[in-house]
Amino acid sequence: DYENLNYEIFDYKNYKKNQIFEMMKFHEKVAGRKTRSKNTWEINEKMIFEKKGLLVKVSEKNKVISYAFIFYNKDSAIYFSSCSDRAMFNVYKNISHKVIWMAIQYLKLENCKRFYLGVTKSIYSKNLITDKNKNIDLFKSSFGGDKNYFTIVNNIKSV
Repeated sequence: DYENLNYEIFDYKNYKKNQIFEMMKFHEKVAGRKTRSKNTWEINEKMIFEKKGLLVKVSEKNKVISYAFIFYNKDSAIYFSSCSDRAMFNVYKNISHKVIWMAIQYLKLENCKRFYLGVTKSIYSKNLITDKNKNIDLFKSSFGGDKNYFTIVNNIKSV
């Protein structure tokens, strides 16, 4: 916990129209480009209004440093998208872990049974992976849960 960080969850009860576009603009700033169409952000907003999504915002004083969007229904939730000022990871440890923890607490109150962080597919990759992708995969795998390992074999020589 950091006293100067503020974590807020926005759901159908307290979400304000067009708030998702704050995340969109922050995502473009962090990524350095547009990676998704505006329409996909509008779909995320619709999910919130339909009680199928939540937006988590992390601020340092009044400056946004991270966002996460989580889809959920009666039984399951998916850590759908997130963006963070990567420089803040050097200042604050586990910013995203607390986002996940807060989402879990919220989803438990909604009687949600499962929370999926997504597939990690490159921890043992035959291809060179970036440190960023490796860190994302390690983050996702650090929460426990069921693990499934798959091996892809290429260039099998016939005998």
